[in-house]
Amino acid sequence: MTIIYPHVKRVSFSIILFLLIAISTKAQDRSGFANNWMFSANIGLDAFYGDITENQNKITKNSPFSGFYWENRHPAFQFTLTKVISPLFDVSLQYAMGNLSDQKRTLNASFEGKFKELNLNGTVNFSDLLFSGNPNRKFLIYGIVGIGVTNYSATMQYSGSDTVNTLTSKGFTASVPIGLGLKYIISKKFNVNFEMSRHMLFTDLQDAWPEAGRSPEGYGYFSLGASYKFDMPFNVRKRNSFGAQKDNTISNYKDSHKSPSQLKRKKKKNIRNKRSTYGLKRK
Repeated sequence: MTIIYPHVKRVSFSIILFLLIAISTKAQDRSGFANNWMFSANIGLDAFYGDITENQNKITKNSPFSGFYWENRHPAFQFTLTKVISPLFDVSLQYAMGNLSDQKRTLNASFEGKFKELNLNGTVNFSDLLFSGNPNRKFLIYGIVGIGVTNYSATMQYSGSDTVNTLTSKGFTASVPIGLGLKYIISKKFNVNFEMSRHMLFTDLQDAWPEAGRSPEGYGYFSLGASYKFDMPFNVRKRNSFGAQKDNTISNYKDSHKSPSQLKRKKKKNIRNKRSTYGLKRK
């Protein structure tokens, strides 16, 4: 079962509309759409936020100095394809995957689960937005917000007086990733980044424990990564250029089927035509 919260549709529609407008605006610049792409790979640690946890689900109370902060952390991976729209804004397609687990001693309960997420997100360059643009700036601070779909599965166990009970859950749900990042530019092609994000899932079953009145569950993620900037190996030609190329291709195809004597006569004819055109221009 997946719980759909009342504001999910409004939030999802707004983010998707904003990102699609940005993409379509850039796509109209047909000659530049193939330029300025990036591929990024990140690795980091995740943490669960929901019912079966001891971390109180509050960002302000979750710091590296908390006693439970480093408990139940698991490696997670993230791969991102990014189109640079402008110096201030990027649009990215992102895939993330990892494992989750946690426990709640007051319930004698624990769970283990997995997730796979695909999202479309936008990145805003706060450094150039809040301060004057500096082409030589090496460090950039940026924000991330998006909308996606997450496939989750979980197995939970809790103990009664004499028994151990098991609950399972799996399914798909909408997700909203929000985060901050710090990027260091090494060169025109390479940069490294550090990101912290919170992924809100619109379900109460990521830990397989349904509890009425709870807010959406999800996971936190911080990671280190590297990016490579490149241009796509294609470009959209202008119509007149395409037409000229098409004419030349047809002409070359016809010439390849002519004999040497026919090609010689054609060459002489072209020379006479050029001379005649030159004579008319002189008159």
